[in-house]
Amino acid sequence: MSTSTSLPRVTGVEVTSGSLVLRLDDGTVATTPLDRFPILSAATDEERAAWDIIHGGRAVRWPLIDEDISVLSVAHPEECIPMRADAVERHLEKVRRWRAHGGGGS
Repeated sequence: MSTSTSLPRVTGVEVTSGSLVLRLDDGTVATTPLDRFPILSAATDEERAAWDIIHGGRAVRWPLIDEDISVLSVAHPEECIPMRADAVERHLEKVRRWRAHGGGGS
């Protein structure tokens, strides 16, 4: 994936009711429908608001739901393999258990 080495880095994140928006250090904005990321889509507003920039700006982590999303997967989704439906369901079940026990991911 040659584009990954030339991708800009994340400087800011916004999760709206329907979109994931990454502000990038080259002044551009990468936006994608939130439903492309079912784990983030299923998160609460509090879980979505708790994010960290990781891997030198190449990705964003949501620790309360144990979800990482790369700039590449937002800016160039055609180069990424989506998570299998059964894996998504297992992950969501893990998040539901954390919530039931009053905890978060990590």
